[in-house]
Amino acid sequence: MITDMSAQADDTLKKVKIKEKREEKEIRKEKEKARAVFLSQRKKTVLHDSTRLSEAIKNRLAEWHGFQSAATVLTYSAIQQEIDLSGLQDLFPDKQWYYPVTDKKKTALTFYRVLPGESLVKGNYGIQEPVTTDKQSFQQLYFQQVSFQQGNSLSEKNKDTVIILVPGLAFGQSGERLGYGKGYYDRYLNTLSKTFKKTFHAALKTAPAETARQEFLHRFKIVGVAASNFVVNSLPTHPDPTVDVPMHSLVSELGIVDCLTAAQSQNECIEK
Repeated sequence: MITDMSAQADDTLKKVKIKEKREEKEIRKEKEKARAVFLSQRKKTVLHDSTRLSEAIKNRLAEWHGFQSAATVLTYSAIQQEIDLSGLQDLFPDKQWYYPVTDKKKTALTFYRVLPGESLVKGNYGIQEPVTTDKQSFQQLYFQQVSFQQGNSLSEKNKDTVIILVPGLAFGQSGERLGYGKGYYDRYLNTLSKTFKKTFHAALKTAPAETARQEFLHRFKIVGVAASNFVVNSLPTHPDPTVDVPMHSLVSELGIVDCLTAAQSQNECIEK
């Protein structure tokens, strides 16, 4: 009898795994179709429009209280007609600015600090990257300094928000992101979240998992960056948020959008 039940359980598990693989394959196909559409749409964007939209989005960020109050910004160097945020650092030189270095072998990103006036160099995929000689990464520096207090909150020294500006081909209203298909940002954001929660629980062992999640959301703001015509109602996305990491907010030339609210209510994002 026990053997029969075990066999049935194994059979059920196999069917579930087969179904999940089939669903993942369909999601990948839908993503590829969407990626082709948005790449074609981006190529039609003329330089004048791209420059105008980039300036408008930089202004939106500069006016946003959430950005103004952040002490640290993880940004990017634009390629392939992405929204160009260069010059934003000049407007906020007192913030700590970090840019990514791309490791093609590991398909991984590592962010390093760039001081005002410091030059970038061409790296993988032709992306302008920081010089990394004698530098520690953002994660090394952050988790060396971060400390937690009883009451499940960060110490005063580390209370400042970190803004992570994320490029993409397109975004959905609930924070879905469509990238180029390599998973660089998804891996980085997932690792960052896991490391934060692990560090949190090591310091506050009795704190519930939800407290760590809320603390991460409070301290890190993941912001998708795109023109409004690349923000759609929904996009194909993996059901596991550690595979396709959702954005907390979106910024376009039209303003800042809160996607956490949209994801919770399953309605359109609320324009601030």
